[in-house]
Order: sequence, then C-alpha cells, then structure tokens
Amino acid sequence: HKEGHWVATFGVNTATPRDWTRDEVTLVQETAEHMWSAAERASTEAVLREHAQRLPVVLHATAAGSWTRNIGASSADWDEGFRQLYGFAPPQPATLRAWRGRVHREDRPIVLTLVDDSRQPTSDSWDKTFRIVRPDGTIAWIQSVGRIERDVAGGIRRLAGLELDVTARHEAQNRDLKVLLETAAQGILSVDGKGTIVTANRALETMFGWQPGELIGQPLERLLPSAFHQIHEQ
Repeated sequence: HKEGHWVATFGVNTATPRDWTRDEVTLVQETAEHMWSAAERASTEAVLREHAQRLPVVLHATAAGSWTRNIGASSADWDEGFRQLYGFAPPQPATLRAWRGRVHREDRPIVLTLVDDSRQPTSDSWDKTFRIVRPDGTIAWIQSVGRIERDVAGGIRRLAGLELDVTARHEAQNRDLKVLLETAAQGILSVDGKGTIVTANRALETMFGWQPGELIGQPLERLLPSAFHQIHEQ
C-alpha cells in the first residue's frame, strides 16, 4: 500500500503447509519493498526514454531548438535544432556572448532584460519574442520559452529553454494589421520613444493633408498646432 492505496501484490508460496516465522515474514516484506522500488525505477526510466525519443521528432517537426545552461558554467548546451535556427556551426562554442550577438540590435534590450531576470527572477518561467540576424543577413522572429530549475534550497540550478521560429506567424499578423490600418476610417499612427512617427495610415494622412509616406520620420509635433507644442513636450 502506498499513501493509503493498494498498488501491487507480492506473494511467496511453498509446496507444503508451514508456519511462517516473524523473520521470514519480515524478509518477504523487505523483498517486496525492494522489488517495488526497482519496478518504479524501471517504469520511470522507460518513460524518460520514451520522452527522449519523442523530443527530437517534435523539435524537428516544429523547426524548434532547445538549450540548457547550468548556473556557474561558462557555456551552454545547444542541440542541433538550436544551432540551425541561429546559424551556429557545430564546432562553435555555445556561449552567451555568441547567442547575444545573433540578436537584432534593436531587440537586445529585451534579451538583456531576460538575462537579468534569470539572475534575480520574479518568475520561474519566461516567454519572449525578439528578432535575430543570421550570418547570411536574414532576419527571423524567435519566440523563446523556458523555465528556471531550482535546488532544494531555492537557488537557481539550471536554465532550460525552447526556441521557436515564428517568422511566418509574425509576418501574417503584420499583413493582417496593415490591411486593418489601411481600410480603417479612423486616423491611426504610431511613434517611437523619441516621438518620431513610425507608421501612419491613409485615413490619417488624408485627414491632415499629407501625401502617402510623407509623415514617416517626422516628429509628432508636425501634427499639432504650435500652441500645443510646449504642452506636448512637457
């Protein structure tokens, strides 16, 4: 019985009637316990082997890559899918610096935040999307998901992540967004952190009397009356 539930039966038989001594009963009980432990261990190992066989198939089917890094280690462990995803040759050392060098310059703050969060995590998991630049110059969108493994004392023992190429999905979302913006009757624009116009749909250009594309790169103040410039800056 385990935790109040019957899980298995182990029996010992003789060809003739006999009275079992206390030591013999104890021996049978101990043998049963050892056999149960061995059976549990064998079952766990079988499940792990099955998962290990399935994982490469799943990763290949999803064009994904996995990685692990033990805390204190100078390098990580990248599987073949990860190297293909980022464009790393097999002999290249699996270092944090090499990986970070593949990240798009504009998205590196996101990656740096992820690294900082892993040192002093507020959560034991993450899900970040950013761009990378492969050696041939192509840009891909990567979704990185993973977990932080801890030791019994609560300290970080290992990081494990899964990288997915979501470029096609991201491009499809952008196409849908572009169609939505261009067909909207409302004027819609977006600006960067410096107040520079990044996108402006046709409705907004018409509304303010600008030609297609002329607003891109302009400061947002160009759309405001001069009396509002100081208020906007504040």
